[in-house]
Amino acid sequence: MYAVVGAALVAVAAYVYFNFFYNPKPAAIPKGKFSDKLGKDKAERESAPFYDVAIVGAGPSGSVMGHYLAKAGVNVALLDKAKFPRDKYCGDAVWKTAIEILRDMDIYNDLLQQNKAKIADAGGFVSPSGISYVGKSLEELGHDIPAAMAVKRL
Repeated sequence: MYAVVGAALVAVAAYVYFNFFYNPKPAAIPKGKFSDKLGKDKAERESAPFYDVAIVGAGPSGSVMGHYLAKAGVNVALLDKAKFPRDKYCGDAVWKTAIEILRDMDIYNDLLQQNKAKIADAGGFVSPSGISYVGKSLEELGHDIPAAMAVKRL
């Protein structure tokens, strides 16, 4: 019983102290490598003794993030524990939004020309609950970007 009362008193005292009396002053951030401007040119990035950003995971998301940051002039280190090309358990399907990103990155046409991707204009899916859809994306959606494509592992 006394232990519970003692613990409650300590908790109340800590609450009062940290909410009414404790007022830490924020430490000043020193000027230095982290205050440098981003957006360096390629020569500045290659000669820099450090990276502005380290991205852990060089899968699709990390690689795309690294591409856009580097394009903006950020010195990027892209790290992954796997050796590339690597095999993955997921399929090789790339959907419309990702195709739009590949086009923006100027990779889409290269994949098609080098026969490393195939447009999947007709297809569909069946959900675990039995809802299904089968169609031709370009005809039905009327866009110049297909709903999906299959991409060979690089």
